[in-house]
Amino acid sequence: MGPLNLTSIEHELYITGNSNLANITGFENLNTIGRRLWITETIEDDLPDFSNLTTLTWRIYIAHNPNALELLLPKISGTISEGIFIFNNASMTTLKAPEFLSTVNGNIRITQNPITSFTGFNNLVNVDGYFRLQDIQATSFPDMINLITIGNNLRLENNSGIENLNWIQNLQSIAVSYTHLTL
Repeated sequence: MGPLNLTSIEHELYITGNSNLANITGFENLNTIGRRLWITETIEDDLPDFSNLTTLTWRIYIAHNPNALELLLPKISGTISEGIFIFNNASMTTLKAPEFLSTVNGNIRITQNPITSFTGFNNLVNVDGYFRLQDIQATSFPDMINLITIGNNLRLENNSGIENLNWIQNLQSIAVSYTHLTL
């Protein structure tokens, strides 16, 4: 299937529980999702190309997609209200996280993905909830030089490739709870 003419979804895009769906394409022209992007339990090895998506206001939830190789979300900007949850994608090696996103009013959880290429979050300033990165194999983490505040906790755990914390060098505040660094 070629690109759809679809450029905007007012509320949510849910692709879930379609265990035989092996071809999710046609979203190359999509630039706005009003609330949530939710993709779970697919057998697709190539998740939709969301590289032109600039606006998503509520939640990104990409989980339990055993064959998904990459996730491309580089142009999302502004604020996400609920959070970013990308976990348990057993084959995901590439994550291009939002480069122009400034605030996440909820949590960021990127766990249980064997990511070897990890970019994005260049303009992220504030995460109101927790920020959890776990089981990432990349040796280079995104330069989050603008990240100043995390509202709950920072949890870095079992990231076998991580060599230093220079990528969060300007972090000024972790407000509550605990910080768990297992390097």
